[in-house]
Amino acid sequence: MTKATRTLNPLHFEDLEPHRFEDLVRQLIYDFRDWVSIEPTGRLGSDEGIDIRAIETLASTPNELDGEEPDEEETAIKDSSNSARLWLIQCKREKKIGPSKARAIVSSNLSNQEPVPYGYILIASCDFSKATRDAFRAEVITHGVQEFHLWGKADLDYLASKAVRGADSFPWIIGHGIGRGRERSGTPLRMTPELVITLCEHAAGNHRVVMTMANELLDAAVQRGARQLDEKLYLEIFAVPPTAGRPRTKASVTR
Repeated sequence: MTKATRTLNPLHFEDLEPHRFEDLVRQLIYDFRDWVSIEPTGRLGSDEGIDIRAIETLASTPNELDGEEPDEEETAIKDSSNSARLWLIQCKREKKIGPSKARAIVSSNLSNQEPVPYGYILIASCDFSKATRDAFRAEVITHGVQEFHLWGKADLDYLASKAVRGADSFPWIIGHGIGRGRERSGTPLRMTPELVITLCEHAAGNHRVVMTMANELLDAAVQRGARQLDEKLYLEIFAVPPTAGRPRTKASVTR
């Protein structure tokens, strides 16, 4: 029976640099709705506390899909919504968020918003208790938001494991590992683009495999005092050593 020799590391989203965490979130929500735009407002400053602003386009009505003209009621509904919905998305790299803090975050984001957004998502790198989820729900409802979601560490891990946009999210995940390596070594660490491509190709679509391989490379680089991670280091760490050949024996021939 095969024995497990190591466990696959979870993603420590809380260790990501703030803007890199926002970048990863934008990547993971890409297929959540049919977006017209996803704006990284947190990077621009004067964002009123909002990290990401997204515009959702509305799907066509059944009649339009069938090639028929929409009736007056459908036209009025579509015109009143301007065929788009505003979403505000807040990202928090926190190890813990309780009920009172969740209420404070929501209130800070939504109290002065004009117009009131259709949707709101609070995304954090920690898990949420039932009490926190209830407090979040109650606070968001008071601000008139029609649809809302609270995503924690488990949700992010699930979205990342699905590789929402294939391997496109892997560079962010690898960058996360490099950031943690800088903290451990105290020196600048750089991964060559060629090595990033190599890791993505050998990950078999699994973000945990990417993290495990990146962490082993980082450990090796820190131990050696290296400042650059490249394909040479990759081959030294992951190359399969040749197995010693067994002496061949002549096969007996039965006549």
